[in-house]
Amino acid sequence: MASWPMTEWLKMELLTHTQSYCAACRTAVPAQTVELNGALYLHSDCPACGSRDTLVEHDAALYRRWESSRRPNTAPENSQKTAERGCPFDCGLCPAHRQKSCIALIEITDSCDLGCPVCYADSGSGSFLPLKTIERMLDSAVESANGKPEILQVSGGEPTTHPQILPILRTAMQRPFKYVMLNTNGLALQDGRIDVAELARLGNGFEVYLQFDGLNDRIYETLRGKALLEEKLRALNLLAEHGIPATLVVTVRRNLNLESVGELLQFAIEHPAVRGINYQCEAYFGRNPEQGIPEERVTQTEIVNVLSQSAGSLVGTEDFIPLSCGLASMVYLEKINKTWQPIPRVLSDAWKGNPLTASVEDLMEAAAGACLCKGGPILEALTKRLPPDLLSRSIEERSRLVHDRFFHLTVSGFLDDWNFDLNRACRECAHVLQPDGTKIPFSAYNTLYREMPRV
Repeated sequence: MASWPMTEWLKMELLTHTQSYCAACRTAVPAQTVELNGALYLHSDCPACGSRDTLVEHDAALYRRWESSRRPNTAPENSQKTAERGCPFDCGLCPAHRQKSCIALIEITDSCDLGCPVCYADSGSGSFLPLKTIERMLDSAVESANGKPEILQVSGGEPTTHPQILPILRTAMQRPFKYVMLNTNGLALQDGRIDVAELARLGNGFEVYLQFDGLNDRIYETLRGKALLEEKLRALNLLAEHGIPATLVVTVRRNLNLESVGELLQFAIEHPAVRGINYQCEAYFGRNPEQGIPEERVTQTEIVNVLSQSAGSLVGTEDFIPLSCGLASMVYLEKINKTWQPIPRVLSDAWKGNPLTASVEDLMEAAAGACLCKGGPILEALTKRLPPDLLSRSIEERSRLVHDRFFHLTVSGFLDDWNFDLNRACRECAHVLQPDGTKIPFSAYNTLYREMPRV
């Protein structure tokens, strides 16, 4: 993490000027992103603490290709705070933020039934937000999105410890979110504390975002503090039994589960409950800094390259779409004749909004609004893949078809004290709802705002 000697400085290429964050001084500091020996680094200069160099991406060439083809940002529908102190100290969202909320996350409790060593929220025994407060926060999220919010994630702590979790989910489903996701470790599902049949009654548009780090207990003992594979599989099988779609969310660490991301992808596409998987680079906020910061953190481009090498029959580096937030990339797979393959770029490139919530109607609209040379291929690709009467079918039937036919794979990273880059922070699209109705970008919230006296 220390700064390089002059001999290394002579080899590097300056890419961009930005600002970073000095955790010791709690202040914004000048920084540059630089390329050295094929990797991307963040070089920051604090007048009081000195210089620091942090690995940002292992494959600079791939990340630069992503940056050149990244989707344009879609600005927030409304700003909620004025810019006074300057980024990143006016979050809420301020006018400088460049990306709207693709994911609104509400933390309904800081209580948890696990004590994960890598918990970004440092959760344990804690309090519960009242239902009335939650309803006001949800209404603020809807209002700030001009009545058209996208994904809501109900999180914590462990949200299933909240005594009113089912009424909370029901009230969320009554609002116009495209999807409502329950972020859970799954323990309360598999041991009966939460009736999975009640979750199934929430209907179309609800799914479970299940913490699932791998297929052996060494992984869980390291990241979660105890053996959990049996419980995870039991929860996943219950979701399949009740027809509830799940996205697996994986914290990826080197020399633990990075090397088996391809094996886990193969498991995921074969399990009847799973409609997607999100590989998350291990981040260093919350409880995790107590474990020490490795010299080489896991990065987005590294996971993508490992997936390409270990699951090359399913996905390659060229199949990933760089998302506008700058902190994630994704690919959709589709099942054709019982074989999974990446969706054609003519379709994936047509999604100008949030790919996770794009509908068939969105694609039809994109095709209709495009010039003939672009719109024609989009419509041709759609008609080959979908039944001609799809739009006349019920929402439940269409949802089941999409669930059975398509699978989303996402690789994402976060910004913490060590790799905080203001250019990327201003584009982050996952925003944490606050009791006063404002929204704070996820990485900024966990780096600066979770412990308010720090700022």
